[in-house]
Amino acid sequence: MKWPPKRGVLYAFTFGMMPWAKESTRRHMLAYLRGVGFHAGIFAGLGALLVSPWWALLPQAALYLFAAVTGLGAGFVPDILNTKNESLAKGLYTKYIGTWA
Repeated sequence: MKWPPKRGVLYAFTFGMMPWAKESTRRHMLAYLRGVGFHAGIFAGLGALLVSPWWALLPQAALYLFAAVTGLGAGFVPDILNTKNESLAKGLYTKYIGTWA
């Protein structure tokens, strides 16, 4: 039975990302968790960028939370980089987030 393309895309971006759906994550759980931490830092950095016009209105605890999560994300950069473009992108991200945090 062939699945409709929409269902395949939905699966790939939802349940297909879960650790139990991939054999490689079961074998390399630490690498998977490092990737989760890295991407959490990316999204926290983007969130910080979006709320930056209202920094003065945010409580101090929120600023420390943004700094902590983005700083941790910068520390979780994966060791193995597939291409030069990925290496450049992750390097620039880490430099930006490391400087900002």
